[in-house]
Amino acid sequence: MEQEIKPLPNEIKNSDDYKSNYKKIRNINEKTIGYRMVAAIVDFAIALFTGVLIGIFASYVIFAPIGKATGAINEEALKSYSLTMMDEEGKSHLFALNPSYTGESDSANKYVAFTDESVSESYTTYDKYLDATSKYYTEYLTTDASFANDLNKNKYTKYYYNVFILGLQDGQGIYSPEDLDARPTFIKENTLFSYKLDGDGQTPIYDEIGVPSKECYYNDTLTTEASTKLFAYFYSSSASTLNKTISLASHENAKVEVSYTSCVYSYVLNCHFPYESDSSGNDFMYNLIVNYMAEVDKTNTWQVTYPALASIIITWIIFYLIIPLALKNGKTLGKLMFKAAVVNNLGYQVTPWQMCLRSLFPLVFIIASYLLGMITSMFLFYVLMLVVVIVSYSTTVFTKKHKAIHDYIAGTMVIDSEKSTWFKNAQEEEAYQAELAKVESSDEREERLTREYHDAIEAKKGSSEK
Repeated sequence: MEQEIKPLPNEIKNSDDYKSNYKKIRNINEKTIGYRMVAAIVDFAIALFTGVLIGIFASYVIFAPIGKATGAINEEALKSYSLTMMDEEGKSHLFALNPSYTGESDSANKYVAFTDESVSESYTTYDKYLDATSKYYTEYLTTDASFANDLNKNKYTKYYYNVFILGLQDGQGIYSPEDLDARPTFIKENTLFSYKLDGDGQTPIYDEIGVPSKECYYNDTLTTEASTKLFAYFYSSSASTLNKTISLASHENAKVEVSYTSCVYSYVLNCHFPYESDSSGNDFMYNLIVNYMAEVDKTNTWQVTYPALASIIITWIIFYLIIPLALKNGKTLGKLMFKAAVVNNLGYQVTPWQMCLRSLFPLVFIIASYLLGMITSMFLFYVLMLVVVIVSYSTTVFTKKHKAIHDYIAGTMVIDSEKSTWFKNAQEEEAYQAELAKVESSDEREERLTREYHDAIEAKKGSSEK
């Protein structure tokens, strides 16, 4: 009777020698979404770290020196505008000295608003704001400001402050109904103040700053309720937001939109920056701010924008184009770590053209969004990037083919490189199949290896018996 041949042990069947000619032809296994996302995060982290280093190098070694050499960056002009602004802030009475400021080399602002946390505890009563805002009109605009002149002295009086800030009636009939009506509603409707009265208690003293009205007192003492209302009138963080259009006298048909909260301090502060033009056509503060911001923008363009754009382009091309082309099969560093590769939709090797399309399409979109953000607001750039990331991950997770946007555009897919078998093209696959046809069939090979295995066992037994 023919001897029964036992099947091969699993360790033999699983050996590389046994399986070498019997892998499934063009066996494509997609990489699981979790691994793909982790690989993408790893790639992004590596690229981000490298991009930051490239950006810093480009800023300090390349673009900033070029900007200074060509005059695009004017550090002296920027410093001059900055010092002038700080000088005007200090003289205006509207700002407090910043406790953390240590000198001209300090990046912190020399002056801060009264509402800043570092000084806000010193400004908790209305009279602090009354003193500061009244001095702004009657001292700063008339005498201390760089643009102070005789016209300002005639215009900005204590009477002006009473009418246009405290909301008192124009008892002297100096101003037109249009001027009075242009006052913010919260000022026009204010009843917390009244004019000081002379000795007879009847005649208003128009040339003195107004005082809280009689209704604010009880037995000659300011009531708690009145104190709260007075403080809220001068400053309230919960006041509603209002808008005002300021005409610029020295700029024909030019207007500036100012947003402020319905309280005196916010109103005065925002009219100061930019300074509301008077009849002399003086737009000193407005022009100062415009020139300062122009220098800041030019400096940022050469020190931040150009280096950032260069680092994005260089980093993206290195990590998402050159490395995938060098490693072949579209492998980035993250894909290499997590055994993933890129093939075309038919399961053949991805072409250089497809890799360029897969890599450069997102880069072009990023550059276009970045330039659009420069023109409008960088917030728009961040929003567009967030939307694209969400959409791309959504198509990867929820669509039937589980592919990102750039895979749909390039006609590619991400596969498990360890579990998949693929070819360069259909011709290479046909040639491989032809070669396989020349070798043993699967059954023939298993039968031969099984007999050889058992023959080896018998031979080993025989030699040991001798």
